[in-house]
Amino acid sequence: MAIQKELIQALAQSDVFAEMLENRMKGFWNPDYFEKIVLPQLTLKAGDKVLDVGAGNGALTLLLARYFPDVHFTGIDITPALVEDGKKIAQKLDVQNVEFEVGDALQLPYADRSFDATVCQTVLMHVYDPAKAVSEMSRVLKQGGTFMAAEYHMLTYDKPVESIGHTYSMEEEIAIGRYMQYYLNGYRASGHGDLKIGARVPFFAMNAGLDIVDVRINDRVPHAFPPYEHPSDRNSLNELQTWSKAVKDASFRALFTATIAEGGGTEADATAFLSLHPSHGAEVFNDKGDFAFVWLLYPVLLITIARKK
Repeated sequence: MAIQKELIQALAQSDVFAEMLENRMKGFWNPDYFEKIVLPQLTLKAGDKVLDVGAGNGALTLLLARYFPDVHFTGIDITPALVEDGKKIAQKLDVQNVEFEVGDALQLPYADRSFDATVCQTVLMHVYDPAKAVSEMSRVLKQGGTFMAAEYHMLTYDKPVESIGHTYSMEEEIAIGRYMQYYLNGYRASGHGDLKIGARVPFFAMNAGLDIVDVRINDRVPHAFPPYEHPSDRNSLNELQTWSKAVKDASFRALFTATIAEGGGTEADATAFLSLHPSHGAEVFNDKGDFAFVWLLYPVLLITIARKK
């Protein structure tokens, strides 16, 4: 039985989901990597038009718009509430070169060859037909235009390393692998998407008539060490604090448990898996805390860059 839409909608409307999106806007990319590696490959120039597909509340749209004030950006998303959020955030930040519209990634409401670049960020992993979405992004792209997709590819699960002696027993490693497989299978079976999409994106792009320029892994590794003096510390702490809230949120736990069950697991498996997530209280996230960690995030971010032939 597919996961109920009501569970997904409940999470999307929850405060913890809104906070997750806000933290993603602040710390998703390492600035040096984004500026020196990603941006030059977009080859944008003044007057260009860029489409951000599945833009949500504008995390990538607004980030790019601030780097390229002479380029016009359009963010499109199927969820009206997120589109409205994007408009409000753009107004709050006084970003003038953006607009947000409601639309479907699988049927983009634009003419062929309308944009100089099409981009997406953690979107293809959620749509039921990612090949179609990439084909649509290629269709509206001008000849010689740039395609970029930043998508996760789930490898395994690992808790944040919190000490020099942090290790897992063999039994724990086996159990973690089983829980993760339940989750991956359930995610696919639900029709909600594929968490192993990242490495498949270049093939979608090639089949859509695009020339693959580069495929990279983002170098972001969340970490924090007291007294949390650097922006990277603060961003990582905020992200981990959001996760600690998520695992206690009723809507998150309901959707997570349903996904595990759909993949062949049980409620007990879901509870055991959630117990592996960071559960530290808010007190360790302030300047007086003593919480240190390095988190080798289990989904790596693959960045595909291609050009329209």
